[in-house]
Amino acid sequence: MGAPLPAGAVHLAVAGAPQTDEAANAAWVRPLVRLEEGGSSLSLTWVSLRGRHERLVSWRTPRLYFVLSGELSFTLADADPVTLTAEELLVVPRGCPYHLEGHGTYLVANTPAFETGDDRYLTGGEPGGDEPQPVRR
Repeated sequence: MGAPLPAGAVHLAVAGAPQTDEAANAAWVRPLVRLEEGGSSLSLTWVSLRGRHERLVSWRTPRLYFVLSGELSFTLADADPVTLTAEELLVVPRGCPYHLEGHGTYLVANTPAFETGDDRYLTGGEPGGDEPQPVRR
């Protein structure tokens, strides 16, 4: 057998990652790469969305969404919705309020890595009227 992977390297099977239900976001979530596992500056999460994800903003990190299957519609700030299908990606800039909806699976990457408290959920439909809610994850 060869030498072990170096510190910070991660190898795993998606099916083996623990899955949690985020009912408020109509999503099943599997964190694949996290800050606390391996000290990576990147986080990567597998998500299966089946409806509408709450409107949110991340003030600390941009987000990269890569669609694996299905069709997802993203609304960033007050822009028209953008629809993504398999093998398409979208980068949401840091500090940009957005929401997404649809049915499909995707990967979401953060760098620096996601930390608890990064997501601020919002109320209201107008970009200027969004009010941060208490951090829930």
